[in-house]
Amino acid sequence: MTWVNRTVCRITCQVPRLLSPAVRSALEGTGALAGFTQPGRTVQIRERKLPFYPATVTDLEENLCDILQLYYPPEVEQRVLKRLISAGGLEMADRGSIYSEEAEQLLPALALPAGAEEKNEAEAAVEASPAKRFSLVTDLAGICCILPRGLGDVVARVALELGTCVPAISFGTGTGWRDRLGLLRVAIPAEKELVTLVVPHHDAEGLARRLVEGGRLSQPGRGFVYLYPIRRGLLNIQLWIGPQCHAASINQVVAAVDALWGGTGWRRRFSAEERGPLYRIPRFQHDLLELTLICPEGRTAGLVHAAMEAGSGGATSQRVVRLGATEAEPEELPAGRELTTMVIPARRRESVLAALRGAGLFAEGVAGSLLYVAPAPLAYSYTRRRMGRP
Repeated sequence: MTWVNRTVCRITCQVPRLLSPAVRSALEGTGALAGFTQPGRTVQIRERKLPFYPATVTDLEENLCDILQLYYPPEVEQRVLKRLISAGGLEMADRGSIYSEEAEQLLPALALPAGAEEKNEAEAAVEASPAKRFSLVTDLAGICCILPRGLGDVVARVALELGTCVPAISFGTGTGWRDRLGLLRVAIPAEKELVTLVVPHHDAEGLARRLVEGGRLSQPGRGFVYLYPIRRGLLNIQLWIGPQCHAASINQVVAAVDALWGGTGWRRRFSAEERGPLYRIPRFQHDLLELTLICPEGRTAGLVHAAMEAGSGGATSQRVVRLGATEAEPEELPAGRELTTMVIPARRRESVLAALRGAGLFAEGVAGSLLYVAPAPLAYSYTRRRMGRP
């Protein structure tokens, strides 16, 4: 089988459940290569006062959201972003987050469509979208924390108190990492929480270190963190909910200054010294890749096992639902899918991909499987240190 690669744009949209229908209706006619949705929740800090108690108290407040993951040709990326932002009113900086990444799709050569006319029609449909005044931020990075069930709120509170963005939490099932911990795995549940953050790229490593420390991820079985680049987006930055005493909220002011400066560099948190050699603990792993495998339900286990035999450390699977029919997702296929994420060393790319081929990822007569590869420059997980080594 001959495989080909093509560059795609992955757009992630995290919107409150009430806004989801408007955003999903805006997807019609945009020519998505693939699209999926899953339930999740966002977490914010609510400030409130108690009767007969002078000080204020803070609690975490959860809100249900839908997390949409969409794949498009790179040439329509910005027009799709603007269309979805307008549909959901996301320019208000407190209603949801949307951002895009660059990924590489691997697929059989025969599955690559020509689609020139369809692409032109999709571009025209997106071009006709209503326009509003807003600026997309480009100096961003993503942080994904994969944690045992119950630790998501711990890391989310650390992120909120650091003033990053509103975390989005979804659920999944882990495979592999817990099995490598020997007898400890009996105390580590397979159910996982995935906490996703989008932050200024110049502070991403410093923030990740604070998350590792605050969540005590340097202990065995506490979790896994990796960073990934983001092209552009707009974020929900309403971290705190409380009384408003001014005509504009602080999140509206921050969004306006970001637009004036053309980025987030003005609110840098960590100095160059804090990113230097003295701050190299915990040690991050470098030069990694994120593999996103989307398959019909029931086919993931064999593929993950083959990938682990070839050098993948583990995987996290989530249940998602297909959004309508696309080029790779005909209408007659079941809507349920399993989305599996693996982070592997770049040097093991070819061996893992060969193992997935051998396990029948794109076997004849099996439709609906997708594979994407994206960079993950930094990651951290617990590693057992050998005697005599620091």
